[in-house]
Amino acid sequence: MDLLGDLLGQGIFNVDGHSWSSQRKLASHEFSTCSLRCFAFDVLREDVETRIVPILSTTADVGTTMDLQDVFKRFAFDVVCKVSLGWDPDCLDLTRPVNPLAEAFDTAAEISARRATESLYAVWKAKRVLNVGNERRLREAIRTVHELVFEIVRAKRKSLEIGTGQEAKQDLLSRFLAAGQDSEAVRDMVISFIMVGRDPTSAAMTWLFWLLSENDDVENKLLQEVEPLISLGLGFEELKEMSYKKACLCEALRLYPPVSWDSKHAANDVLPDGTRVKKGDKVTYFPYGMGRMENLWGEDCEEFKPNRWFDSEPGITEPVLKPVSPFKFPAGTRVCIGKEMAFMQMKFVVGSVLSRFEIIPVSKHKPVFVPLLTAHMVGGLKWGNDGEEFKPNQWFDSEPGIMEPVLKPIRPFKFPVFQAGPVLKPIRPFKFPVFQAGPRVCIGEEMAFMQMKFFVGYVLSRFEIIPVSKHKPVFVPLLTAHIVGGLKVKIKRREITFPSAENFRTYICGSEQRAKGYVPWMSYDY
Repeated sequence: MDLLGDLLGQGIFNVDGHSWSSQRKLASHEFSTCSLRCFAFDVLREDVETRIVPILSTTADVGTTMDLQDVFKRFAFDVVCKVSLGWDPDCLDLTRPVNPLAEAFDTAAEISARRATESLYAVWKAKRVLNVGNERRLREAIRTVHELVFEIVRAKRKSLEIGTGQEAKQDLLSRFLAAGQDSEAVRDMVISFIMVGRDPTSAAMTWLFWLLSENDDVENKLLQEVEPLISLGLGFEELKEMSYKKACLCEALRLYPPVSWDSKHAANDVLPDGTRVKKGDKVTYFPYGMGRMENLWGEDCEEFKPNRWFDSEPGITEPVLKPVSPFKFPAGTRVCIGKEMAFMQMKFVVGSVLSRFEIIPVSKHKPVFVPLLTAHMVGGLKWGNDGEEFKPNQWFDSEPGIMEPVLKPIRPFKFPVFQAGPVLKPIRPFKFPVFQAGPRVCIGEEMAFMQMKFFVGYVLSRFEIIPVSKHKPVFVPLLTAHIVGGLKVKIKRREITFPSAENFRTYICGSEQRAKGYVPWMSYDY
């Protein structure tokens, strides 16, 4: 409660006892109504058809690269704000700057989560009292969130007082205000719903699309379930029938849970293994670790296998989706009241995207899972063209009558490694950043290339460099960019015969040494 108290206030996800019980009763009633489900589904369908599909279509047609995680995050924020507040932030309009409410939410959520990583709680609490460092940024971000949401609450209350149409009363905010809740309580409640309605679904869909790209058989089976229903239009009833899609989502959530750790303050109770917990004890559990326990999931617990969520019953041809066990998958009396609505949203988006597009990640490396307040994928999930692949051959041209390809001259508007003088406009738009040309081109360019070629050749000819980590390094663009944590490597010596000085002279004069496997640029050591 301390970690999130400043952001969530007295919202449902940060309170216990009577306050939690009364808020849950009100929210459960609203989430169970057919009118809210229909309203949420209409919002979902509209945003997918008019925002997500056109954006992905443009990306596919133009051949550019796009971060799918960022698109899903923006989309989820638009949907949850429409459903919770009756307000459209329009985050998927990529021509506009980032919405200030979304930006403040990101900052507040990240810093709040990092409080848990402090070695002593007294550290961040002292910073909060002194209003310094991250705690100062957090206070400013929370103020922005509270002020913007409070302004929306005031405007909604005023519109309800003078409005007459039922269409103005479909969102959660209108329903909570109509139930007689005061403005501050409603503000805290909708902030909680916005937070849990945005990041978890976008993170789950991002990981699912990456897992599908690594498991073609699962993707094909999922398409077999989706395609017959697409012609009918994906409606609420059709989504209910998609059991294999739900199994895929459950499996993605098991391996990469958006909430990778959580804590509860207990009443007097006994855990399943017999451990007694006293009233007020803090109990922390780790869904990320629970999803990888061999004694719960079997020897294949690290593998993506949606079929583990099905049971075969006697006399039934098709397998039946298992009920989720509360001891294997977070559930119980505090199970998320918006769970079915979240599954509906994810099923609809995954079905709509998968039936229209083939998602092929640009990077071949396994993504890195970061367990903040809501876990996410480092660097996002980029898909589109292969502009991020390492392809040295693209720097060569084949010329008529010449057997070996010729190194292209570096085009000044295409590759801005060595700074150059300003030019008003590039000749045409390039996929690489603009490389300005002119009198300020780096005078040490050739010397820098000579130094790097010599060093790379010298090391590469003698040693095999094997990075310790299999993860893609993180690029940090400071004054001079670097790799976070450096490049830790294992080194193996190569067995290579180096030419003598005489052989090197012969190489310079002719080509007879080329066939002997020598490394001529190293040979003047001898």
